[in-house]
Amino acid sequence: MPGARAASSLVLTAACAGLLLLAGGRPASAAVTIVDPPASIPLPANGMPNACYSDPTGAVCENAAIDDLNSGRAALGLGPYILPSDFVSLQPTVQLFILTNLDRIAYGVNPVAGLNSTLDANSAVGVRDDADPDSPPSGFGLTGWSSNWAGGFENALLAYYGWVYDDGFGSGNLDCTARNASGCWGHRENVVFSEDSPTAVMGAAVGTDRPGTVGYATQIVNATAKASYEYSWAK
Repeated sequence: MPGARAASSLVLTAACAGLLLLAGGRPASAAVTIVDPPASIPLPANGMPNACYSDPTGAVCENAAIDDLNSGRAALGLGPYILPSDFVSLQPTVQLFILTNLDRIAYGVNPVAGLNSTLDANSAVGVRDDADPDSPPSGFGLTGWSSNWAGGFENALLAYYGWVYDDGFGSGNLDCTARNASGCWGHRENVVFSEDSPTAVMGAAVGTDRPGTVGYATQIVNATAKASYEYSWAK
């Protein structure tokens, strides 16, 4: 589509092999300029705990993923994520929403107003098809949008880590073979600042593709029309 930017990557880590990432959409002009990290921040070489293989969405694995997310933040000079006490028990779509907004706020970007069921459904199609969610349905009065997809990660937190911290030169990003390649940090840019709007709306989905591999997808829409929220940032 006109103005589309896409980035894709193949990520290999000690804990997870054969992981895939895609990013796409039609981002609006960002009101905030954010400098991307100089290089990817891979997950620790010793990998994730064994619990991530037997119980990937359990407290042990998710708390380990939170530690890694906080390490990624620390490498960028940011404090740890301030998460709700029940964060590990929340739905993974809500976890993705919370992490997204905490990073946007950390960079002075407007948080997304809420999760929308229509965009959730659009994101679910991306999960099913192993692709970043396609153009949002009409009715949002959108002025721009972005989307991300990831497959094969043990849980949503590790997928999010790949989008935000392990997406630049030095990673397995297939569109980032040089430091100045346009595809470098495409996922991070879609999360953090591509849709800086007080009325941005988000969709998120976690499920399996046709062969049964777990996948994750999000979509952020710069909406000008009033939208309904199943989970709002105010909440």
